[in-house]
Amino acid sequence: MDDFEQTDTTEPLVDPDGRETDDAPGSTIRRRPFVATAAVGVLEGLLSLCLGRPPQEQGGSTPTTTTTATPTPTAAATPTSTPASANDARALAERFAPDLYFDRDERWFPTDPRAFVPDADDPVVDGFNALNDYVAAFDDPDAPPFPTVFYHVVSPADDLSVVQYWFYSVFDQFTTNFHWHDWEVLYVWLDTSGGEPTPVLYVGSAHARSMPNNEHLDPPSETVSVIAELGSHSSAIGTNRTRDRFERYPAGDEPADVTNAPVAAVAGSEGLPLAYGLPRGEGLTIPYVVPELDGDLLFDHAALRVTADDFLPASLAVDSLTDLQRPPSSFPPRRDGLVFGFAGGDVAYDLLPIDEVTYIEAFTGPQLSFPFAVPGFVEDRIAHHLSAAGFPWSDDADQARFDEPIHDVTDARHRRELGRRYGLSVPDTGATVVAGVLAMRPNDAAPANAGITLASLGTEVVALFESDPVAVPSSHGHVVLVDVDDGEHRLVVNGAGYAPYAQRLDVERGVDLVRAGAGGRLALVETADAFKLPVDAAARGGAASVRVRDDFGGTVYDAPPVEEDRRSAIYLHRAGAYVVEVTDVTGNVSVERVRPGPTGEPAPAGQTETGKASVVRFLVSYLRETSREYEAELDRVAETREARLDFAAADEVGQRFERALGAVFEADAFLDEGLPEEADGELRTAFGHLDAARTVARNAGDGLPTTLRRFVLRRVQEAQTRIRQAIDLDVVNA
Repeated sequence: MDDFEQTDTTEPLVDPDGRETDDAPGSTIRRRPFVATAAVGVLEGLLSLCLGRPPQEQGGSTPTTTTTATPTPTAAATPTSTPASANDARALAERFAPDLYFDRDERWFPTDPRAFVPDADDPVVDGFNALNDYVAAFDDPDAPPFPTVFYHVVSPADDLSVVQYWFYSVFDQFTTNFHWHDWEVLYVWLDTSGGEPTPVLYVGSAHARSMPNNEHLDPPSETVSVIAELGSHSSAIGTNRTRDRFERYPAGDEPADVTNAPVAAVAGSEGLPLAYGLPRGEGLTIPYVVPELDGDLLFDHAALRVTADDFLPASLAVDSLTDLQRPPSSFPPRRDGLVFGFAGGDVAYDLLPIDEVTYIEAFTGPQLSFPFAVPGFVEDRIAHHLSAAGFPWSDDADQARFDEPIHDVTDARHRRELGRRYGLSVPDTGATVVAGVLAMRPNDAAPANAGITLASLGTEVVALFESDPVAVPSSHGHVVLVDVDDGEHRLVVNGAGYAPYAQRLDVERGVDLVRAGAGGRLALVETADAFKLPVDAAARGGAASVRVRDDFGGTVYDAPPVEEDRRSAIYLHRAGAYVVEVTDVTGNVSVERVRPGPTGEPAPAGQTETGKASVVRFLVSYLRETSREYEAELDRVAETREARLDFAAADEVGQRFERALGAVFEADAFLDEGLPEEADGELRTAFGHLDAARTVARNAGDGLPTTLRRFVLRRVQEAQTRIRQAIDLDVVNA
């Protein structure tokens, strides 16, 4: 498996020569952020009649509302004046207004939050009221209530404007991040140095600060579409001719929809763009979870007048990530649904300046939660981790993007290029954490219960840092978290039908890319095949790191212990044959063999002795097991393919294993007598016998079946690694 590598470049992505730098004549946009306000007197009058409130007073006073059980849709926005120039904010918003493509199963469409403000003296949108009133007004599946998009224009530099398109939904029902109220955004960055504004960057929000956004620098088209993720409304972007499909890679003469820098992944996935994308639209399987509140399914809650049919279909959801024994086998793919457009589509949306709603002071509702299983030493604990949602004009630090949209440009190359071209001050960002997520499965090339292999998941999972309130779904089998603060974090991964995974991860300041897991891989196991390996080195002061290797699958875990008291718990596959290496806080190392089999439950690792004697005694046990299992596998093979078996080679390998075992046994005896140099001599003799066994197995070709040959090579490799380790160690660690 290949390690992850983030490809990057300090060279400009485009040649800037010849770019004009003069301000466009008549520009009304200045270098400071501002909210663009259009004349919307007709809208105010109609909206006031529809929502039961008086029109705004001159000067932008706060609108008022009266409580209504079923709000009436707002009227369409009607501008009363013609934009003065091409750079007028309203003209920019209209000119680049996107079409929005939704999944056929979508229920929570962009709407107008003013319909859910019952009291002008207390301008708050309550989650219960918004959900109840939205569902009551949604009586036609082809006509979602109050279709609205809000725009906000800022000018972060001369010759540069950004049109933000904000989409409000009353509910987010995506996998485990469900919450009341959802504000999503599309950014259109425009170069205004010439006579016509030209798109320079599109940024589609991937929904959370810790997820990479979907971005395209120097796009091929002056228009962009939003392809909304079902339930979450994350903005995948369509920039090429196929506006209703997200295309991560170029195809023929069609460019990709994103220019995010690639990250090399597990073998076969090199060049995967570091963009969230559109999972179900790309054929990926992501189970949704049914929301709960106060112990009830949300649609059964007494405060809500909704039914199960008002939420996403049950065919897309699982009851719990933690209860399934196997991952779900299939989920319905994304299906084309309604299209929202400013001047077309199935549904025409109102396009309004966002200062129409900035009088709203809060979006409230009891915080929903979801259970995340965290492996613990004594028992598994469930963390009801919270997912928080903010609104664009709030004082929340995460909403700095409202007036400084550079904060939502997650690709480092794109940020640097904007800074180079326009003199922007590019904010410092944290590290990117990335890992490929693979599943442990029995290895067909190994004897029964003698090794595992790592394979693709088939079903996406969900990861989080417990320091961050938002869970991040994997994409294409990769966990990616961006802008991670330096310091120690606990990474937890859950998936439907998978046992939980957890590790501690130290992120260093100034490091661009941090690989999680062992060699950039996180290895999960299906719950039905899992056993839990506790790790407890308390008698040695606690564990500093834990490394687990399978004979065939290689390293499947390599990280500091999970718990604060330096204990840990790791889920592994029962078909594996593992070597567990525990390094304690003083640097002493213990090595143990773990073979659970179909029913066994191993004792905690980390409680054995350390030093040269510990490794030698492991070798005695390991080579005794190897010799015994080799003979058993040889007998089995001889019964099925005697005519083709090279008996001479097979016998030679067995004899070499026996001689290596005898030499290691002698080394152990010399250590008991206090003769470490003599012990090292015997270890070198054992190493030579193992070298001979490997050579014979390789030269035997078809004379040894593949499973037996690989068994020999893997066992020899592990034993020789431990012989080198034993020779290098002191008799007793200091």
